[in-house]
Amino acid sequence: MESTPHAATEALFSSPSSAPSTPTPQPSGFRCQLSREHLLPALTLMQAIAEPRTSLPILSHVFLEARLHDTLELRATDLEIGLSRQCPATVNTARGVYR
Repeated sequence: MESTPHAATEALFSSPSSAPSTPTPQPSGFRCQLSREHLLPALTLMQAIAEPRTSLPILSHVFLEARLHDTLELRATDLEIGLSRQCPATVNTARGVYR
């Protein structure tokens, strides 16, 4: 039997059939409900901070984080000014880091 580089690579990186399969990672995210009256003023403030045209994509986004105490936190920055606001929300599903 002749050994080829391809066969050696397959043997090196193939997993044994008796090895347990690793669970697939769950996407991080959250699900919450909040009223428009609470979200709109906070988003309006964030829009003034987040720049639509920038070389750094992070500066054109608003960071949303669901908290355990039924609040939704919104954060934005332009590297000179940072803004953080909290809105009351009903957090149904929260995955990720809790503080």
